[in-house]
Amino acid sequence: MTSLRNSFYAPITPPYLQPFPASDAAYYDTSAQSLLMGFGFVQHIPTRPLFIVFLAALHALLGQDYACLVFGQTLLLALFPVALYLLGKRLHSRAAGVTVALLAILREWNSLLVASDVRVSNTKMLLSDFVTTLALTAFLLLVLRWFRERRDGSLLAFVSGGALGLLLLLRTQSAFLAPGVLLLAFPIFWPKWKTWFAQSALFAAGLVLAVSPWLARNYFVAGQLSLDDPTQVKNVASMYGGGTPSSNLDQFAGQSPEEASRFVVDTILHRPAYVAGFVTNQFLANSIDTLLVLPIFARYDGLSAPIHPYWYEWDGHPSTANALLFLVYLVVISLGIAAAWKRLRWAGLLPLVFFICYALSTSLARYSGWRYIFPADWVGYFYFALGAAEFFSLAALVFGASGDADRHTGAQVDPSPAARHPSLVFFLLSSFIFLFLGSLPWLTESIIPRTTLPCADSVPACLAAAGVDEARAARFLGQPDALALSGRVLYPRYFSRGNGLASTNPNPAYAPRDFPRMGFYLLTPDGVTQSILPMKGARPFPNAADALLLGCQRGDYVEARLVFFPATGEAFENGPLDAPCPNP
Repeated sequence: MTSLRNSFYAPITPPYLQPFPASDAAYYDTSAQSLLMGFGFVQHIPTRPLFIVFLAALHALLGQDYACLVFGQTLLLALFPVALYLLGKRLHSRAAGVTVALLAILREWNSLLVASDVRVSNTKMLLSDFVTTLALTAFLLLVLRWFRERRDGSLLAFVSGGALGLLLLLRTQSAFLAPGVLLLAFPIFWPKWKTWFAQSALFAAGLVLAVSPWLARNYFVAGQLSLDDPTQVKNVASMYGGGTPSSNLDQFAGQSPEEASRFVVDTILHRPAYVAGFVTNQFLANSIDTLLVLPIFARYDGLSAPIHPYWYEWDGHPSTANALLFLVYLVVISLGIAAAWKRLRWAGLLPLVFFICYALSTSLARYSGWRYIFPADWVGYFYFALGAAEFFSLAALVFGASGDADRHTGAQVDPSPAARHPSLVFFLLSSFIFLFLGSLPWLTESIIPRTTLPCADSVPACLAAAGVDEARAARFLGQPDALALSGRVLYPRYFSRGNGLASTNPNPAYAPRDFPRMGFYLLTPDGVTQSILPMKGARPFPNAADALLLGCQRGDYVEARLVFFPATGEAFENGPLDAPCPNP
């Protein structure tokens, strides 16, 4: 875990020696914790609901220890190189599959090494990126199987659509893959266009079936059919207005998501050249970022030297050596695409079409690179691995090796299985599975009983146990900005004067401030309260423990005056309760 010490999404800070989630990771994890406490999702319509359920399952099985959570997550994510191996083998050979799997492992190892210096997503962080990447790769394997059995792939078409529907509960932008897959299927099925149309309809039916429980849940909860938090469109509108996801939000303050959507549509209709320009720019940035996943020539100070993020001082112009290296990479990638085409024709272009659709989805929202393209940036080194395997295969032939492809590369194309007519039972079973998995977020928040917080109904008794006079507490709570909250303390972090977790939009509990304090989240039935307890010196402070907090509202956070943990009898104070709340 030491590689995460100064990481952005899971830093290690006093008083604990283990990481706690931060930023986006904290959002997902608090929602998972809220589910387990029976409070439901923190937001009415959360983003990535299926990933939140996954985290809730990890907590239910493994508890609160971060190392255990990472171990459980890694057991799943370790399948990613396996999935790439299978995809590489089917599109080219065993040699290509092994090569791309090794590249994926080396890339992850490198991501872990730089975790404290660069904002990366890796297997030790509670982020949805890696889980989505694995799920998307498995989806491509399923679609490839459908394309191979096109003579009677009705069930596989239905299952592929359902799988994509579940992917929408991990990343809604996965919807952009649907037209790409169906368009690619057309030349594969040609000239049997009626079969293509029928199986495309089954694909769409599976997709709709998988997302229908979540759409129904959101309609009952928020009164609208929405897959994702409707307010997310304001971030896109801010980008279309020429800013960052948050810099122009004041422009849309008070507007409904529908009004923000109209702004985006009006921008597209009235400024098409402007939109086409930034979409093209973002798409090219995604493509370049995918190429930069492969190694380049940079300063090397030895294996034991500190990490040197070269891009902080790079002006974007490659050196002559790197320009030549990029040219070599492009040639090998092109050879890989050609080899996949030679083996499976249109089906060999499936990863490429996937990348184009996914990169386009982020580009249309005016995002590119970084974590936005992470679920698809393996496609560059995937085709590079195919090209490298093809190059060495051709070189072996030049030097007199046997032309039996299977002996050297495993590139012999397996014949398609005999046509089978799936029975209605398989369709019904698949439908049940998709309905169940699509309902998991809704079921999870509905069937878990609500946790009874120790002090929720007996604040005076809790205060008496903490040695606080009831009359003093009543006078304190009589102030306009004073409040008493009962909830679960999460992610306590101690910061000395002037320190904090730096970010463009820092969480109020962890933002740098001019006094020493303990910052933490207080998870209540009404959501997350950002809390600060001024104190000098780091002290052991319970995590994932129920507490009663008395404090003063200070804008976007609560300054705690008293934090009492009934289970252990520990109490942390910040001055006497007789002192009034400071003016806002």
